[in-house]
Amino acid sequence: MHVRALDSTDPDDVELGRTLVSEYVEATMTESEAYGEPVPRSMTRELFPECFDFAAVYAQPGWSYLVLESRDDVIGGAGLRRHDSSTAEMKRMWIRPVHRRRGAARQLALDLVDHARTSGYARMILDVVPQREGAIALYRSLGFVASDPVHEYPFSMIYLAREL
Repeated sequence: MHVRALDSTDPDDVELGRTLVSEYVEATMTESEAYGEPVPRSMTRELFPECFDFAAVYAQPGWSYLVLESRDDVIGGAGLRRHDSSTAEMKRMWIRPVHRRRGAARQLALDLVDHARTSGYARMILDVVPQREGAIALYRSLGFVASDPVHEYPFSMIYLAREL
């Protein structure tokens, strides 16, 4: 498995990124509905702008989207966004279901942390819906701890951060 950053000027990379984020969004919507605290579908454009213009979102300075690939398949992806001059935010961490439970999420998260560090960030933050217990356990095992909210949502979220 290897990780690479998508090129926001390459149409194939833009489509791949948009597809991965769209898969993430659909899973999030479905999980939140089953959990009893649905993410309002009317807020899709506001909450997930990269579904509508992936290139513009990830072309911003200090932002990137990494994909984890095997020789013949795309395993998943995760976004890195600039929160402020010293803080990066992990966004849309997604491992396709067929690739789960094989260490892919850990590898992608670690690669994203390394990418943030080499990009000059000193801290990383993230938020995650509470029903993603496996993801929360992974983030905590990587040194993320509870932090103050950095965004407001009309549904419950867990906020985590770590120094890089």
